Amino acid sequence: MKLVVLQEQFDRIIQKGYNEGLTIQDYSRLKIMQKNIDTFLCAHQQSWCDLYEEMDSLLNKMYRSSLFHIVSEENISYIQKHAHLLPLVLANNKNAFKICGSNLYFCCPFHEEKTPSFRVNVLSNFGSCFGCGEKVNSFSYLENYEHLKFRNTILLLAKIYLFDIKIQNSKMEKLAFQYQEAIVSSVYASVLNDLQEKSEDKGIFAEMIETRERIKKGEYDSNFVYKEPERVLYLK
Repeated sequence: MKLVVLQEQFDRIIQKGYNEGLTIQDYSRLKIMQKNIDTFLCAHQQSWCDLYEEMDSLLNKMYRSSLFHIVSEENISYIQKHAHLLPLVLANNKNAFKICGSNLYFCCPFHEEKTPSFRVNVLSNFGSCFGCGEKVNSFSYLENYEHLKFRNTILLLAKIYLFDIKIQNSKMEKLAFQYQEAIVSSVYASVLNDLQEKSEDKGIFAEMIETRERIKKGEYDSNFVYKEPERVLYLK
């Protein structure tokens, strides 16, 4: 492709960025255009090199912008509601725990102690420690315990609970499998049955049991609909 043609296409994208903003689709177009630049010409002719560097600068700016959020607020809200904290804590617990009503008490995973002071309330899907003051939901628990960034925490929860987010990450898949083993374990099944029998509110435990069976079968959550929001970057 001739330099003048590529330059015209690039100029049109720049103008769009000023007038309408740039989207992920524009990012893809730029990547294709950049591949059409002959590396030999780029190395030996300044005009080709200048265009390549301009494209590369814009691509980096777009990549660092908010164009690449992993999921929409609707997806995050759904995951937060349906990703249960209890089996995540059970997966990393090596000590005895006790059940009291809808609460389970563990030795805190965030500081050393011999007497359980970390409480997980199943109805609220929330955990708190009376010793160190740590307060967590399923997101912040994995963020803190696994030392993850928020983006990878979402990805890990999606892979653990089989929410269909179409991003591959071998490290997250391996870690997710370890948590899934806790979810399908007989220990977790026994805890859920015990909680359901003693509770007046059967609904939440029925959902947790259903989720466990779904993951045991390797079935994705059919109620989860992946929605990637359109993010726009303005060059003004």
